[in-house]
Amino acid sequence: MSKKDNHEAEQSQVKPEEVRPVADMETVADVQEDADPHKTCEEQRQELVEQLQRLQAEFDNYRKRVEREQADAKSSASEKLLRELLPIVDSFQLSVQHAKDDAGSIKGEDLLAGIMMINEQLAGLLEHQGLTEVPVDRFDPKLHEAINTVAQEGAARGSVLQVYQRGYMRGDRVFRPARVSVAK
Repeated sequence: MSKKDNHEAEQSQVKPEEVRPVADMETVADVQEDADPHKTCEEQRQELVEQLQRLQAEFDNYRKRVEREQADAKSSASEKLLRELLPIVDSFQLSVQHAKDDAGSIKGEDLLAGIMMINEQLAGLLEHQGLTEVPVDRFDPKLHEAINTVAQEGAARGSVLQVYQRGYMRGDRVFRPARVSVAK
């Protein structure tokens, strides 16, 4: 052993002033014997289990409340739309009644007037719901669905020749594309 190693060994030895009295050591041991480590762990585990169960119940209640609120909102929206449709249904029924004469035959002019009135009411309802018609000047694949292409003299390539079904937008989003015939 070198002098350096010998010097380090002497310094690492316990000095008498660092040794605690035995009575203090026994007191710590007595406290450790009185405290049941398994009971403490079991109590902590039980507290954590109860806390987890409460959190789980709170989350289940939250999930059920959100589902109930979503169902209520959906029902409310449906009711609102149905209330707006009822006057249109009433107009349709009245136009059919007034289009018939006393003999029960249909008067074409009165029926056409009733249908035109219903069409105006439906257009107003769609507008009230935020729907606007898709413009149909030139074919745009983002706004239109081409049903067919037709070679037509005098028509500019890509122009819409015929609208088979109107398209609608809600804001900037296409709700339903217009179905159209396009010039080649």
